[in-house]
Amino acid sequence: MIKSWLKVLITLIMFLATTSLLILLSFFQSSVGSLIVTTNPTGAEIWLDGKLIAKTPAKLEAVSTGNHKIKLAKQGFYALEQEIKINEKQTTTLPLFSLQPDKPILTNNLTSNESSPSERIKEFRRLAEGAYLRGDYAFPEKSSAIYFNNIALAINPNDTKSLQLNKLIREALKKQAETAWQKNDFGTSLSAYSQLIENFPTDVTTLAELKRVENKLASRRNLIPHFLRLGETAFNNNRLFSPNNNSAYYYASQVLMIDPNNENALALRFRIKEKLLIEAQDLTSQDDLAGAVKIFQKMLRLFPEDGRIVSQIQVLNSQIEQQTNATKRE
Repeated sequence: MIKSWLKVLITLIMFLATTSLLILLSFFQSSVGSLIVTTNPTGAEIWLDGKLIAKTPAKLEAVSTGNHKIKLAKQGFYALEQEIKINEKQTTTLPLFSLQPDKPILTNNLTSNESSPSERIKEFRRLAEGAYLRGDYAFPEKSSAIYFNNIALAINPNDTKSLQLNKLIREALKKQAETAWQKNDFGTSLSAYSQLIENFPTDVTTLAELKRVENKLASRRNLIPHFLRLGETAFNNNRLFSPNNNSAYYYASQVLMIDPNNENALALRFRIKEKLLIEAQDLTSQDDLAGAVKIFQKMLRLFPEDGRIVSQIQVLNSQIEQQTNATKRE
């Protein structure tokens, strides 16, 4: 009798366990979706929430529903990062991501091995001249006049036009530094003189000017609380980066030139970036991709150290290109 009841109990326990397992499996299966990722060129690593999953092109199955962070990385190209959302029992197809080389590409689509040195010099000099006209003398680092012109001079150190452009860049940085000094914008002056020292180290007079600016900044430590108050006021009035000499970014930068580790200025700088990021995301959600790109391009100038900004610009430009192509097909 007892054995009979024991068998029934064991059978019941096994039945309940099996049923629970099936319910759990059904639950987990219904809480996943799939994801299709493609890139141009192919072969990019797909990182999902920090884990390497596959290489493009790929269809990822059984991806848990909800928000995820995807990163695409390929040697020789800028990495792309984006927030994505996976819906239950649905396949999410991401737009084709056009990976951008982390080094300049010649407009004639020839590789450096296939083009002549004179062609490469001409192309890099063209890029340098464009950056010079934009006022990007030394920043952003990998798209500045100095960056492109130095590549041209590396190919031929005696190229006359590149040497002339080098002189113009140097003069422009000096003028920028001197003008900023006259306007009491010592942070910008320090930055320009620092770039001159880094790229033109033989200029003895620049070193003396740099020291003068550093001494002036050191004497202004008592102004830090004043700059922070002005920065907060500008932030609250949404003057994040404009006008140039009366914005939250300007005042935060002034403080950080005096005290690079000032926690309040660093926090203000971070809040400026986050607020600009929210504005760009709002424009993206409204399908104003061009407007979002403009904000990210401005952010790239203000925060050149943040590699995520380049990724966002590339993602948005890829989406704009796809929309343009789809419109043409229609």
